[in-house]
Amino acid sequence: MRTVLKNCTLLDGTKDMLIQNDMDIAFENGKITEIGKVNAKKGDVCYDLNGKYVMPGLINLHVHLPAGGKPKNKPLKAEKLAKFALSNELIKSVVLKMCHAYAMQDLLSGVTTVRAVGGLGDLDTRLRDKIEEGMNGPRILAADYAICVPNGHMAGSVSRVASSVDEAVAMVEDLASHNVDLIKLMITGGVMDAKVKGEPGILMMKPDMIKACCDAAHKHNLPVAAHVQSPDGVRAAVRNGCSGARSRRARRSFAANS
Repeated sequence: MRTVLKNCTLLDGTKDMLIQNDMDIAFENGKITEIGKVNAKKGDVCYDLNGKYVMPGLINLHVHLPAGGKPKNKPLKAEKLAKFALSNELIKSVVLKMCHAYAMQDLLSGVTTVRAVGGLGDLDTRLRDKIEEGMNGPRILAADYAICVPNGHMAGSVSRVASSVDEAVAMVEDLASHNVDLIKLMITGGVMDAKVKGEPGILMMKPDMIKACCDAAHKHNLPVAAHVQSPDGVRAAVRNGCSGARSRRARRSFAANS
C-alpha cells in the first residue's frame, strides 16, 4: 500500500537546499518512490499536510538515555541512583520504560536516529532490540555502559570503572556479548566531575588502556567513541585507535565526541 503526503513544504537536506512549497511525497514499503506532484491512485492512503514541513530525520550522535536533559537545581547522586536502577529486574523494567520515554521525546522532536554513548548496564541494547522488533521509537546505536578509570568521567553511573588494562579489555568483551554497536571510552575528565578549573580536559585513561580497548573492539568489528575535552585527549584517542571502524549496524562512527 502506497502512502502519499500532499501539499507539504519540503526541506530535502541537500547542501544547496531551498524551501520547496506545495510538494507531494509518495512512499511504499519504507522507501520514498516519488517527489513532486503525485497523482493519487486507487488504494493510496493520502494525507493533506496543508503546508506543514517535511524534512529528513535528524540524528543525535550523543545521548544518555537514562537522562532526560532537564536542568536540575542541585547535582544528582548519580552513582547511588545507578546502583538502585540496576538492583533487580523489576526496577530495571521501570528504568527501561523511562529510557523509552526519553527516546520518544527525541523521536517526536524529529530525531529518528540516536547514538547512545553511555547507559545503565545493558538497558540501551535491550531498548534498541525492542524498537527493532516493532516498538515505537528512534533507531538506536547503543554502546551500553561506557568504560572509565577510577575517578573517571561518570564513574559508577553510566560508566564502569576499570582499574587495569585487563579489566578494561574484559569489559569490551562483555559489551561485545551484548551485541553493542560501538564501545565508549571516557578518556578525559568531564565538566560534571570537575572540582577545579581545568579538570575536564585532564587525561585520565592512559594510552596503553585506550589501545588495548580499541584493539579488542576492532576484533569484533566495533568502532570506538571517546569522551574527550582537550587536545591531549583527542590526540590520545586518535593515536591509539578510536576511529571509524565499521560496526554491525553503523556504517560510520565519529572517533571522539565532547
